[in-house]
Amino acid sequence: MDPPRYDDDSDMESQDDHWTNVHLGLADGELEQGDEENPLVSRIGGRPAWLPLAPQNLPQESLILLVEIFAPLENSAYDRDLLVWGCANAVCQRVEAGSVRVIRMLKYNTRWAAKLEKKKQKQAVRVARVAERKQQEQDAETERVRRELEKNPFTMSDNPKAQSLFTSSLFANAPSHENSAPENAQSPMDDDDDDDDDDDDDDEDDEDDYDEEARLAEEEAIKQSIAAQREQLGLDKDWARSVTQYTPPLYLNTISEPATQEETLQAPAESVIQRAAELSADASLSGKEEYEKMVLDGIDSTFERFTRRIRAEPRQVVRYEFGGVPLPFSAQGSIFRMLWPDPQKPMREDAVPPCPLCGAPRVFEMQLMPNLANLLRAERIDDTDVQQPKDAAEAEKQRRAQIENTLGLGSAKDGRRVARIDEKLAQKQDGILWSLEFFPPKTSDGMANLYARIERMTAKLHPGWVHVTWGSGGSTRDISLELAVRVQNGFFDPSMNWRAELDNSGPRTGGCDVCLHMTCTDVERSFLDTALADAKRYGICNILALRGDPPRGEESWIATDQQFQTSIDLVKYVRKQHGDAFCIGVAGYPEGLSGHTPEDVARDIGFLKQKQDAGAQFIVTQFFYEPEKFHTWHARCRAHGITIPIIPGVMPIQNYHSFRRMTNLCRLQVPTPLLEALEPIKTDDASVKDVGVQVAHTIVDQVHKQDQIAAFHLYTLNLEKSVTRVITGAKAGAGELRAEKGALVRSPADWEWDEFPNGRYGDSRSPAFGELDGYGASLKVPPEEAMRLWGTPVDESDIRRIFTNYVKGSLACIPWCDVPVWDETAPLLPALTRLNDGKGWWTVGSQPAVNGIDSSDPTYGFGPKNGFIFQKSFVEMFMSEKDKRALVERIGQSETPITFYAAMHDPASFETNVGEHGLNAVTWGVFPGKEVAQSTIIEAQSFMAWRDEAFAIWREWELLFPPRSASRKFLRAIHDTYWLVTVVHHDYKDADGLWRFLTQA
Repeated sequence: MDPPRYDDDSDMESQDDHWTNVHLGLADGELEQGDEENPLVSRIGGRPAWLPLAPQNLPQESLILLVEIFAPLENSAYDRDLLVWGCANAVCQRVEAGSVRVIRMLKYNTRWAAKLEKKKQKQAVRVARVAERKQQEQDAETERVRRELEKNPFTMSDNPKAQSLFTSSLFANAPSHENSAPENAQSPMDDDDDDDDDDDDDDEDDEDDYDEEARLAEEEAIKQSIAAQREQLGLDKDWARSVTQYTPPLYLNTISEPATQEETLQAPAESVIQRAAELSADASLSGKEEYEKMVLDGIDSTFERFTRRIRAEPRQVVRYEFGGVPLPFSAQGSIFRMLWPDPQKPMREDAVPPCPLCGAPRVFEMQLMPNLANLLRAERIDDTDVQQPKDAAEAEKQRRAQIENTLGLGSAKDGRRVARIDEKLAQKQDGILWSLEFFPPKTSDGMANLYARIERMTAKLHPGWVHVTWGSGGSTRDISLELAVRVQNGFFDPSMNWRAELDNSGPRTGGCDVCLHMTCTDVERSFLDTALADAKRYGICNILALRGDPPRGEESWIATDQQFQTSIDLVKYVRKQHGDAFCIGVAGYPEGLSGHTPEDVARDIGFLKQKQDAGAQFIVTQFFYEPEKFHTWHARCRAHGITIPIIPGVMPIQNYHSFRRMTNLCRLQVPTPLLEALEPIKTDDASVKDVGVQVAHTIVDQVHKQDQIAAFHLYTLNLEKSVTRVITGAKAGAGELRAEKGALVRSPADWEWDEFPNGRYGDSRSPAFGELDGYGASLKVPPEEAMRLWGTPVDESDIRRIFTNYVKGSLACIPWCDVPVWDETAPLLPALTRLNDGKGWWTVGSQPAVNGIDSSDPTYGFGPKNGFIFQKSFVEMFMSEKDKRALVERIGQSETPITFYAAMHDPASFETNVGEHGLNAVTWGVFPGKEVAQSTIIEAQSFMAWRDEAFAIWREWELLFPPRSASRKFLRAIHDTYWLVTVVHHDYKDADGLWRFLTQA
């Protein structure tokens, strides 16, 4: 049966007969049982009737059906059903995004398609008739002009004007037969009007044909179609009928929205002033107050416009119009900014940006109104069949979970929205809020151990959030995203299928909010779109927008999207495409990004202000070691109008060489007192770490007190102990900080197995394995500096000269090593010179043999005092295919135990004489009260990880030169044909054994 009609005898008839194109949905009585499964009946609440899909694809848990609207478009052959779901949880309803879901169902309507085709044919006939009529009129006009031209203008009988002037009195009663039209003649327009009338009659006949029997037949056809689809999906029942959490269903009927007379926003200025003057003459009135009241009365606020439209029909629950503009939003939240990103533009259809996914224009269709909430009150939900907790313990667990959700606590999957960083920073803090930064390790073993380390650190230190870095050019996009999702959801077991677990609706604990880094240079727009879409899909709502390493050469730059040249461009793009879906952070540089002059710093502050204006919501600074410089920079930022939170970056010093490398890479000025304090202990990693913790404490303490900053960012370098000591020391208070400063020697129990030393030759199982920055292969020097240092190589002699000058100390760095050769290399200088200059074997790493030297030795020592250090000699070098074959053959013939690893850029080229899972500990130390510490290990996994980076640097180097240049072609040839070979000599008592073997080859 038809849904009951809305009672037309209502107060709506008191309105003027003016209507808009908007349809208002009104509640119209309880849904009769026979219509519950009728897909043509629009409804409020109840259970869905258009859902043949599998239940796992649709809302089931706490979501209830708000409205279902049968809304086919007039000129479409498809029936359309819109289903809007909302979460009944009060917490979710306070969240702008995530509490409402919309599903659109389409069904092809054969009868309506035939009707549209008939209309289309009639329209074609009408168009043809109009064209024919216009052609007839044009032909008649042409004929008339031709006949006029053939007439003699001086013949009075043929000249109407002449007749009217000279013979009107004689022939006043005589009609002009030639030019008179018959009384009953019809114009072509009259014919067309008759045809239109015929068409209208046809349409009326069509409507008469649509009787109750036809309507029931169409309803049954749709039901059968849905049942057939359900059978194809293998569903044994209609799951929608088994939904137990729903409100009592009501009919949703529609009326046209009455047009209301818009009040004048403001009276003309002249009349207001004149009226104020009149009032001021009246001593009994205050003209000033009355004038202000008139001006205020003329202001038409957003809320007033909204209530005026509601007042026209307060019972409305849905406002429907395909196209047009919704009622204004009074709260300019994420939805408002998505629809109208530029608040200066008027709220019109052309002001809404297109869909960021497909580029199609957004079309306003439906708006839920406040009265809907009254009809869907929580107490109306029929939950009699909902399973209740079986025991008191389970009930208490659910109660605690609900409280945590309400307070924004708990895990990301237990129903809460992942906390945004801007919201965290806006909350009042009792202590210091910390964030920790980690980078994806280079090996799978390192990643597995990093999961355990992050789980341990987040549980113990309770950071506000964790940063996950993003490799140069997006090289670690997928692994960075996986790391971020795992940390956020507490998926620390590396064997866990994290994608499958995301679909598990059970409660989850142990996760930590995440900020994912993203860079925009040297990547395509589609690459970024995928990354942003994945982040949003997996619930990552915080990102740090960075520029990334500048592209090295012309080809690399042209291949990227010119839209992204700075991090400002990235911030603008994310805001434009995703509105307020992400909380966006940016980087700040207290000592300047490109230089240290006042002009450089001022320019960088100007850029930072542009980032804020583009939509950035917080700033994380580069690490620094002079608090006074940060204080000055922070004050200048505030004076320049930068108001968003600034989070200082702090990097505890882990070991001397990594510290010098990172400060050189970032062009930081290190205070002389700090360098002087590190110099005598630079080989004692434990003491260096102690100084690093002291310096970090000093920075945090001074900045916290002087700049009133309560949030700090710690660069962990994937290590644990120093960061833990910084946070626990800061929590302990000033008194215990002083005690910490006196404890310069940590007990062996304080050490982690991968703490000393780290980097390229560390244990590949360590999360910190590789260079201690996490940003992948790069030249580590600006392009102009690289050109100055290394020139334009075009043949092997140029490469030999570069490597030879480096080992001799006359060249500061090479693409693979950005610091001068270490002191321990001095005894190897003659041998390395013969290898590089004489043989053309270009060395990128080496160490001499050491037999039981004191751990405090300034050249070879590391770790605590009173230990003994041992080293095997090894060398790592590039060589040709021919030389590699000869060397491997000699190694096979050697009586002395020598192992090797060799590979080209192709992973399939790997060769070694070491058994599977074999390890080569080439540096180890023996310390009192501790097991043997193996600080330098060479094995297949670490070699292959380094191989990828080593050959990638050849490609980075070649990009400094123009396409088709001799230097680019030569460096590409080296990349494609040369081998990376590591050779280890196992007799650590024979200091010259390896070098005799190699130089005599």
